[in-house]
Amino acid sequence: MIGSLENAGRVLREHAGKKMLLTVHVNPDGDALGSLAAMGRIAESLGCEIRICMASRVPDYLDWLPLPWPIYRDPSELGDWAPDLLIVLDCGDAARPGPEIQALIASERPGMTTLNIDHHLGNPAFATHNWVESNRAATAEMVGILAEYLGLSLAGELGRAVYLGITSDTGNFSFSNTSPEVFALASRITQAGLRVADFTQEA
Repeated sequence: MIGSLENAGRVLREHAGKKMLLTVHVNPDGDALGSLAAMGRIAESLGCEIRICMASRVPDYLDWLPLPWPIYRDPSELGDWAPDLLIVLDCGDAARPGPEIQALIASERPGMTTLNIDHHLGNPAFATHNWVESNRAATAEMVGILAEYLGLSLAGELGRAVYLGITSDTGNFSFSNTSPEVFALASRITQAGLRVADFTQEA
């Protein structure tokens, strides 16, 4: 493990009410977009001004997932809007979000902090702050745990986004990475109100 849940939570609390830019890897899958959507809900709860930067479009099979924040393809499109915190989700290295975002990560722009949250083995800890747990089934699992650590409920869109991520990366709880912790998290999401049958029909 690199970094900690506690430090990630501290970084988010320190940036409450500030400008937050979220990004994921190119050609995003369910875990990347679930993590992204869930982190957006966390940022909303902290009163942050949110932007998303993704080099790739949302795939058609995931276009039902709400991402109700401005989305840009390239950081240059942000204009004068400068993030205080850049969160990189589900990226095994700094190149995974694409060259433009990689350049932003490497720029060490004054006033900008970077936070890397990921579950891939071999992540080189490329950000200012890193929380990497390769034993986790999905980055969305980590984001869900982070939400709970910050005192947030897993009800509604936040829980649904986390559930998308963990079902995507566990093959609907059929892969070898399906742990007791993943089942417990899914149980807490359903206890918070997620209807699995409705989710499965929509997804």
